[in-house]
Parts: sequence; C-alpha cells; structure tokens
Amino acid sequence: MKLFTEKGKGEREENSEVCTDNKNYLRILVDNLEKLIEKDENLPFRIYGIKTNGFLVKIVGLYGYVAFQFMPWKYSNPSFWRAIFPTLINKVFFCKVYQFTKEPLSIILNSEIPQFKKVRLIENESYKGVIISKVNFGVFVDIGVHFHWQCGSLTGLLHKSNFDAPEKFDTLKTGDEIEVFFWGVNKSEEIQFGCKTELIEWLNGNIDDLTGEVFPVRIVKKAEDDKMEFIVAEKYNGTLPVTKTIYAKNRKRMNNAIRFLKDGDIIHCEVLKTNKLNRTLQLKWEMEAEIEGIISRKIRLITINSKNKFQRSYQYSNANFALENRINNKIIEKLHLISKPDDEEINKTGLEY
Repeated sequence: MKLFTEKGKGEREENSEVCTDNKNYLRILVDNLEKLIEKDENLPFRIYGIKTNGFLVKIVGLYGYVAFQFMPWKYSNPSFWRAIFPTLINKVFFCKVYQFTKEPLSIILNSEIPQFKKVRLIENESYKGVIISKVNFGVFVDIGVHFHWQCGSLTGLLHKSNFDAPEKFDTLKTGDEIEVFFWGVNKSEEIQFGCKTELIEWLNGNIDDLTGEVFPVRIVKKAEDDKMEFIVAEKYNGTLPVTKTIYAKNRKRMNNAIRFLKDGDIIHCEVLKTNKLNRTLQLKWEMEAEIEGIISRKIRLITINSKNKFQRSYQYSNANFALENRINNKIIEKLHLISKPDDEEINKTGLEY
C-alpha cells in the first residue's frame, strides 16, 4: 500500500511538472504574439477549422478566429466559404490582429490586407476550379484553388449550355472540383468559363457582332432524306426560314429557289439574328443574281413507268453550275476576331488579375 501511494504521488508530481511546462510554453507564445502586435507586423495564420461565420486558425502556435467578412476576399454568401473550405485547410494567409485578450485568451484576426500575387489568365487555357454556387442557368466556379489561393478569388460563370447532356449538369453540386476553360470576360467585365474552347463566342456575346453581316453559306443536302443544312462561313450552323416577316412578297419564289439548291452550292446570306440556345444563325438570302441563277436552272422532268407507277426526279441541265464565293478580307478578319475578347481586355499573353 505504501508503494502504491508513493507511485501515485510520483505521477501527480510528474503531471504537475508537465502542466507547469505547458503554462510556461503558453505564456511564451502569448508574450511573443504581444510583441509582434506592438510591432504592427503582418502575421501568417493557417486555417484548420470552420464555424458558422468564420474560420478557426492557428497563429504563432496559438488558436484564433477570423470571420468570413474579414477574409482577404469577399463572397456574397457565407455558403461559398463552406464550399471551398476543404481546399483551404492548412493554407496560409496574412493578417493583422484585430482583438487580443489574455484573460481569457482570445485572438480575433483581420485578414483584409494586400497579400496576393498577380496572375495572368490565358485565353482557352484550362484551370481547376471549385463550384461555389449552382443556379438554374449554370454554375459559378472559383479557380483561385488552381493557384493554391495565392492569388485570391477568381470567380466566373460556367453556363448550362456548355453541357451536351442535361444530366451532366444535373449531377454537379456545390463544392465539386471541375476543370474549366477561361474564355475571357463579357461586356460587363465578368469572367466567363467554358467546357469547350469552340463555344467561346456564343457565351461571351461576340457572336452577336455577326448580325447584319453577309457570309458565304455552303449547302449540305443529303440524298437519302433530302434534308438540307446551311453551313455559315464553314463554322456555324444556320437556318433559312421562309416566313411572311422575312419575305413579305416573294415567299413562293424563295421556296422554289431553295428547293433547287444542290449539295455543295455556295450562296451568300445576311445574318438576321443569333439563337444562342440552339447555337444557330438565322439567315436571309436576298442576293438577286444567285436566286435568279438557281431558279433559271433548266429542269427536265423524267417520268419512268415502273409497274404502272410513275416515279419523278429532277435533273439539272447545267450540272456544273457553281455559285461564286464572294467573301472579302474584311469578313475573314471579323470571323477571326469574334472568337476572341476585345484587345483592351485580353492581350496575347492573357488577362491579368
């Protein structure tokens, strides 16, 4: 019994020494922080946990707290911080100590100080991002994670129309990491992202610059179903509707002309408007020489008697008839430019933030 008592006494003495050492170590840390505060230095802190309205952090070995509103960048909704939190764990930022008390020990930080590197976003380059918000027309993605948050927040819209299938968009959720392409900025100077580089002009608004311009349109006519497609400037899909609004007085004539178009023909049409949902250009064909040339093709009706049934087909007497492609250099230059943001916004290197 005596031995047990002596052993218990020894353990208590050892624990007391450890407790004293911990208190001494804590006092050293607190004194060190106090000196740094007096010097008004920018201090590093590391994020390790999250609360309702802010982060739990460690600063010079002590536990502290920084509210979302005092982080180096701002979000309009606290839920955005929770979406990116897993990518912020152990990341280091800088701060000033906003409030410091010893009894009880409390450390509140303010990280609203300049601390980020500048970054150049390269057009059509891919970046890793985190979805911070999902709405019915797309997802908002922050690619700050691509730079390990050393450049702050770089948030833009990835429009729903980027996804080939609705289910691909439906499966996305807040907090997911996703690869996006930087498409530049729109006319409101908002960052635009895409999943495919070839869709850039449809979502940055530059496609609307084609309205009112005349472009060559190649006819694709499939023999099996007689379906006709209109390829604008070898790049876009077009539609050529014959309506009262577009052709008030000559709808019948236009229908005849379109009917006699052949696969491979080149006509020239004006772009009336763009359909961003279907990614098509609505066209108007009013090149009189072309229309007359198509209509004047001599048609020979061949009637074949087969089992008392008549089969009709059309043959063109001028099978080698070809329409001239009259696209000019200015149009070529415009087609080249619409897939790029304005030079004032993005230079050859990229967009700087």
